[in-house]
Amino acid sequence: LRRLLANDPPPDLKPWVTGQPVKVTTQFPEGKLVYDFLFDKDRGKWVPWLDSAAAAASPSALDPEAEYSTIIVPTVDTVRYSYLLDRLVTHRMHTLFVGPTGT
Repeated sequence: LRRLLANDPPPDLKPWVTGQPVKVTTQFPEGKLVYDFLFDKDRGKWVPWLDSAAAAASPSALDPEAEYSTIIVPTVDTVRYSYLLDRLVTHRMHTLFVGPTGT
């Protein structure tokens, strides 16, 4: 990831890297995992998932009439997967999320 951001992709990826290079002034935070952050193009920096616009789009106020089974608590995982699902559906990609439901 660092080499791609520095416009130095590995030789096997060069055919897919197109367009003019864009200088990224903010490096990825040291000692953290790439999965913990989202690159916010508007701000030009890496932000934690819960500080992202995707988290802001999550409903913060709980409807008193909401059924228990429809409540989604905005956690790192729910924000990350909601963002990913939104991007995949927007680009008409077939999607299947599997695993146990949250508790």
